[in-house]
Amino acid sequence: MVALTLDDCAASRAPGRLIRRIERLMSALIEARFPVDGISFSQWIALKLIEDGVVATPGELARDLGHTTGSVTRLVDSLEARGFLMRSRDGSDRRTVRLQLTEAGNAQMLALADTVVGTWNELLADFGRDEFEALVASLTKLMTRAERKLVDDERREAA
Repeated sequence: MVALTLDDCAASRAPGRLIRRIERLMSALIEARFPVDGISFSQWIALKLIEDGVVATPGELARDLGHTTGSVTRLVDSLEARGFLMRSRDGSDRRTVRLQLTEAGNAQMLALADTVVGTWNELLADFGRDEFEALVASLTKLMTRAERKLVDDERREAA
């Protein structure tokens, strides 16, 4: 078990800062490569998350993206207006709204996939496959632990 020190959290080594900085840099790089008149990278991510089954409702999308429900409503409204996704009421609970990609939304997501994957491939060019798999495994382990810790802390506060 690792035990960090203050030196481990120096700006050049702080895990949280590194993760946030990589996310901001990648978003800027990819966004700059998207067509000016097309969807944004955030909208593309939303389409991909819905298509992959990671999220199914606006609330889940807001939590995954780290956006407010209001900003996700605007994002969903925009994608729906362009015919890329549709909302439907859940059959078992009419209060729940489900999100689903349309054929046009799937086509839009796929049309920009090469831009996203290509940008990542450029940045990961110096990584071997084993290094990439280790990176994904480490990040997944960290994310899972952070999610579990957040739930545990929320339960403890509620009790």
